[in-house]
This record gives sequence, C-alpha cells and structure tokens, in this order.
Amino acid sequence: MAEMLARGEVDAIYHAQVPSTYYTTGRVKRLFENYVEEDLKYFKEEGIFPIMHLLVLRRDVYEGDRKLTRSLYDAFLQAKDLAYEELRATGANVFMHPWLDYEVERVTKLMGRDFWPYGVKANRRTLEKFLLYMHSQGLIPERPNVEDLFAPEVVDT
Repeated sequence: MAEMLARGEVDAIYHAQVPSTYYTTGRVKRLFENYVEEDLKYFKEEGIFPIMHLLVLRRDVYEGDRKLTRSLYDAFLQAKDLAYEELRATGANVFMHPWLDYEVERVTKLMGRDFWPYGVKANRRTLEKFLLYMHSQGLIPERPNVEDLFAPEVVDT
C-alpha cells in the first residue's frame, strides 16, 4: 500500500503505522501534519482519544468456553500494566527517547494515569461516538447499543 500511495495509484490510506514511503520519497504526506495538535484539540473538546484495537473471538470459540473472554481480558490488562511499568521506569529506559519521562508525565497530566483504558465502561463515550459516526455516514443501517457489541462477561468492566 505504501508503494501504491507513493506512485499515486491510491489517493490515501488510513493506518496506524506510518507508510514507509513517507520517510523515503517526499511524495507521501500526512493528512494533518500537525496531528498531535489535532489529537489534543479533539481530546480536549470531546474527551475522546480513538481506540486503537479490539479483541475479537470467533463465536464458536466463545460459545465453547465463555470463561475464555474474561480470562483473555484479564491477561491483556496484566500485559498493559507491565507495559505501563516499563514506560514509567526511570534510570534505564526500555525505550530510546531523550525526553520519555517528560512525555509520559505530560500525557498522564492530560489524560490520566491509564491513558489507554480497556473495557466497555471506560470507553463507552468513544464507542457511542464511533457508532454515531458509522450510522450518520451510512456505514451501518441502525445504531446498535454498545452492550450488544460485546460479550456480557466484559461489558461492565
């Protein structure tokens, strides 16, 4: 996709990862060059920072062991807590960033200690806005309830 974008075969791509051709060709640009400022503005106005990932189980796997949903959710929570510990470690940083402590502190002040919240409850506002956009743009015929999209084992988390 990155090569197609650089050659002009596609007009745009929407992806969490920066296309490799952004750094190499000079032809690929961001839609918003000041994307951090745009993200901050939207977060301050709406209280929303877009969700990055969802975990999906095939229905037959879920129905075969309904406890699996909660077990996976808890495992991902533990992994996130470990990632936060590494991010906040001082002395010998895991990540090569000269101002990592400053950045983590800045983000924490703005978004709270858990700036990547997991669970339906913590992300309800974002999920409702997402469904509103999907419906208003004609991508889904009706707006479902948020609870209808998730296994009941994790809805109240």
